[in-house]
Amino acid sequence: MNHHLAVIKFYGIRDSVFTKRESVGPKTFRFDEFVRLVAKQIRSRSRVIHLPTPVGFFLVRCGGLLVGDVVLTKEEVGALMANLLVSSGPATAPTRFTDWLAENAEGLGTQYVSEVRRNFSHA
Repeated sequence: MNHHLAVIKFYGIRDSVFTKRESVGPKTFRFDEFVRLVAKQIRSRSRVIHLPTPVGFFLVRCGGLLVGDVVLTKEEVGALMANLLVSSGPATAPTRFTDWLAENAEGLGTQYVSEVRRNFSHA
């Protein structure tokens, strides 16, 4: 069976030089499939609906204003739509996302973490 690969890209600092690494698992998820999988595991009653991109982005921005945060940027939407979170490389993560999710679902979504505070606060 030919497995597709999912990727999460992140940046780290090593020896004062930024390095880019991929954490790749053996399964690829469509975005809505990924959201539904997480929602099911955390027993969320939320529903996934499909909207035109501008409408969805507008609603996400309104939600961001309500919580005083940047929930999703246009660049992130563009990256998701362009499948930039998919790698053609071999799997590098030893754990399947579905296994990790099943083991960690109880703690997911229990508190809100501000993206702005987490990345840009001067503590």
